[in-house]
Amino acid sequence: MNQNSCATAAAPDDEPTSLGPQQQEQHNGRESQHRKWWLVSKICPLIAGVFGIIANGFCICSLVQDWREYRPAQDLQDEVQGIKNPPWLIAITSICFGCGLISNLVLFLNLSGRISFFLAQATIIIGWSLSSLVFVVLIIVYALNNPRTQRPGGYVFTQGFYYAIIASGLYFFISVVMTFVFVGAYKKYYTKKFRIGKMERTLLLQQLGLMIYLLLGALLFSTIEGWQFLDAVFWADFTLLTIGLGGDLTPKTNLGRLLFIPYAVIGVTIVGLMVNSIGEVLKTAKKGIQEQALKRQIERIGVRILRDGVSASKKLQKTHPWRSQNEYEFNVMRKLQQTTARKCRWMALTFSVLATLILWLVSAVVFAVAERENEWTFLISVYFTSGALLTIGYGDFTPTTNSAKPIFVLWTLFAIPIITITIGNSADTIIKEFQGFVLLIGSLTVFPGQDGLKKVVKSWYLKLTRDRIPVGACVSTTNPDNGHQKSSTKGRMKKKEVDHIAERDVYFYFHIIPKELCKVLEEIKVFPQKQYGYDEWIYYLSLISMDKPPDREGNIDGSREYAKPQETSWLGQASPLLSANEAEWILQGLTVVLRKGLEKMVSPHESSKFQISEIGGYSKNVTGPKENNAISH
Repeated sequence: MNQNSCATAAAPDDEPTSLGPQQQEQHNGRESQHRKWWLVSKICPLIAGVFGIIANGFCICSLVQDWREYRPAQDLQDEVQGIKNPPWLIAITSICFGCGLISNLVLFLNLSGRISFFLAQATIIIGWSLSSLVFVVLIIVYALNNPRTQRPGGYVFTQGFYYAIIASGLYFFISVVMTFVFVGAYKKYYTKKFRIGKMERTLLLQQLGLMIYLLLGALLFSTIEGWQFLDAVFWADFTLLTIGLGGDLTPKTNLGRLLFIPYAVIGVTIVGLMVNSIGEVLKTAKKGIQEQALKRQIERIGVRILRDGVSASKKLQKTHPWRSQNEYEFNVMRKLQQTTARKCRWMALTFSVLATLILWLVSAVVFAVAERENEWTFLISVYFTSGALLTIGYGDFTPTTNSAKPIFVLWTLFAIPIITITIGNSADTIIKEFQGFVLLIGSLTVFPGQDGLKKVVKSWYLKLTRDRIPVGACVSTTNPDNGHQKSSTKGRMKKKEVDHIAERDVYFYFHIIPKELCKVLEEIKVFPQKQYGYDEWIYYLSLISMDKPPDREGNIDGSREYAKPQETSWLGQASPLLSANEAEWILQGLTVVLRKGLEKMVSPHESSKFQISEIGGYSKNVTGPKENNAISH
C-alpha cells in the first residue's frame, strides 16, 4: 500500500484550537511563509543537480579546445589556425571544473542523506561560487589579452571560449539557487534533510547519462568523420534531440553512417525517458502545489463558514430539510478540490506557455545577434527557432558562428523538454475542458448516445446550473419523506447485517469487513482514482469508527452538530478527503478494524483505546480491545 496515500490525512492538524487573534495572525503568517518556501525546498535542489551536470559538461568542452584562433582574410587560402592556450589557463580551468564536479557530487550525496546538511551546503555554495568567480576573472583577463598580428585577417574566439562563458553563468546560477535553499533551511521554513524520490533520482541519472552519451558520441564521430570535437558536440545535440539541421555536419563515411543508427536510436530513447521523467516530477510538484493551495482555501473557507455557514444551512433546510450540516461541509470540500485542481491545471499550462514564448522570442533575438555576420534578421531567427522548437529542422538556416553553436546546444537542452511538457499540459487542460462539449455536439448530431436526447440535455442543464446553487447545496440522492438519506450503500448492506455492525460480533469481523475489503481492493485499481460520495463515506466511517451507526432499517444518518473549522472532519487538515487515495485510506481503516477485532477475540479480557489516526487522519478516538503485545502482527 502506498504510504504517501495516508500521509496527507495523517498529518497533525496545524491549526491551533485556542489561540487569540494576535497569536492566530502570527500562526497564519508562519504557515504562509512555510508554503512560499515549500517549492524552494522541493524543486531547487533538483534544478541545481540538473544544471550542475550541464555546467560540468560545458566546462569539459571549454577544456578540449583552444579559446582563440587565427582566421585569415577571405581572399587568402590559409587555414584557420588555433592559438594554444597558455598552461596557466588550462590549469585554472581544470581547477574550476574540479570544484564544480565535487560540488555536484556533494549535492548528490546530500540528496541521498549521506552527508550532513550544513557541511554539504557550505561545500556546494563555496565550490560553485568559486568556480563561477574564477571563470569570470579568467575570461576577462584572457579577452583583454588580445595578441597582435601583422598578417591579414584577425583573431576570433572559438567555441571553447563561449562554452566557458556559459559554464561560468550556470555555476553562478546554481550557487544562487542553493543559497536560497540554505537560507530557507536556516530560517526553519523546512527540514534540513533532503531526500529525493525514485523519480527525481531517475531524472538526475538520466541527465547524467545523456550528457556522457552526448560527449562520448561526439568523441567517436569526430574521430571517424574528421570533425572538430565541438562541432561533433553540436551535431550530436541536434541529432539526439531529433532536430536534424544537417548542413555540412552529416556522416560521410560508411562506418559513420552505420554507427549513426544505433547511436541515434539509443540517444532518442534516453531523451524520451528523460522528458517523461521531467513530466512526472512536474506532475508531483503540481500535485504538491495543489495540496498547498487547497490548504489555503480551507483556511479561507473556514472564516466564511463561521460567518455564513449557519445562515446558508438555514436556507438549505427551508428548501431541502433533509440535508445535514455535515453534508454541507462535505460538499464544500468537494467543491474546493474541483476548483483548486482546475486552477492548478490552468496555472501549469500558463507557466509552460510563458516559458515556451520566452525561450522562443528571446532566443530569436540572441541568434539574430550571434549570426549577424551571416545577415540573420529577427524574422529569420524566429523562423529558425520555430522549426527547431517543433523539431522540424528544415536545415535551410543553421548556426555557423562559434558563438551561436554553444548557445544552440544549451538552448535545445532546455527548449525541447519544455515544448514537450507544454504540449502535454495543453492536452491535460484544454482537452479536459472541451471534451465534454465535443461529446455533447456529437451526441446531438452524428453520434447520438444511448441515453437519448432528453437525458443528455437534462444532464448538461444540471451541469450549467450547478454552480448557481449555494456552496454545498449540490443535489444528492435523499428522501424528504422520512428525513433520512437514501443511502447509496444500501446495496452493500442488508437489513439483517445492521445488528451485526452495531454489535461488532463474529459475523461483522468474518463476513462484513472481509466483503468490504474485497470491494475496496477492486476500487483501488480504478483509474482515475475513485472519489466516494457522502453516503459512502458515512457508511465506511460507521464501519471504521462507529461514529454514527446505521439504524435498524439500514439507513445511515450522517447528521451531526455544527463544529468550528478546526474541529470538523471534512474541512480540517486531518480530513480523509485530503488523502492521496481515498480507497487506500478506507482500506487501511478496515484493516485496522479487522486487526483489532481479531485481537479482541484472542484476548477478550484486555481493553484499550486506539485512534483512527492510525489510518491517516480521522481524529476520533474509538474504544476497543486492548492490544495484546504478545500477539505478533
